[in-house]
Amino acid sequence: MRSSYPPKLDKVLLVVNALLCLLALGLSAGYCIYSDYELAICMFLVALVTGYNVYVSWRSLHRKG
Repeated sequence: MRSSYPPKLDKVLLVVNALLCLLALGLSAGYCIYSDYELAICMFLVALVTGYNVYVSWRSLHRKG
């Protein structure tokens, strides 16, 4: 399915999702250190979803270019 968004918006989505993914991974690691495994798992799931969004945005940019 092709995205109907302009390339500039895809670039913004790529950057925002990449930052969210890195932040979620960092928080997940921090929660593991403090033995709060429920929140660690939740943040890891958020990181997986945002990582998938990064992949979709990146793929969309390369198909348009």
